[in-house]
Amino acid sequence: MIPDHDDLKRRHQLGVATPFIAFLTSEGVELHDARDGLPGEPDVVCSSDAGPVGIEIADGYMSGGDAAQLWSMARAVDRAGGRRTIVSSTGLEISISPLIAEPDARLAASLQETLERHCRSRFGMPTYLVLNASHAPLADSRDAPRLAGALRLPADCPYVAVYLCLMPSTPGERAYFRVR
Repeated sequence: MIPDHDDLKRRHQLGVATPFIAFLTSEGVELHDARDGLPGEPDVVCSSDAGPVGIEIADGYMSGGDAAQLWSMARAVDRAGGRRTIVSSTGLEISISPLIAEPDARLAASLQETLERHCRSRFGMPTYLVLNASHAPLADSRDAPRLAGALRLPADCPYVAVYLCLMPSTPGERAYFRVR
């Protein structure tokens, strides 16, 4: 990867992990001192009373083209000195073409593939997996029951727990839903 992409990806992972840590705290899981994971570690490593705990961030997209376009925009904003981008449909007209028919099904299939790929990873510490779809167009927290319900954990899933991350249907913080 090119250096600015590595740094942007690292900041993105920490940016997704930070509110997830706050969510886990609200669920009774105390994590602190988040840092970037070293090679061979999860994306983010935190301290806990029981020892290190990892958080692996896996972004899900409806297609490879969506992923490339989103990362291209993020790199452009980053190079221009931007820190955050908020994508809003306010004022935009969206027409659904056959290419994005059944967006929830396409996103769920992509997330399932991402889940299965990440479940082949093994880390030397308890680790949570966050399937991040908070950037996905046409998906928000109202879609969570359908999306999370469509995902199947592999029998050998090594994670403490797997969560689906979506934006809420109204402005606010990311929402997390356990995949079972």
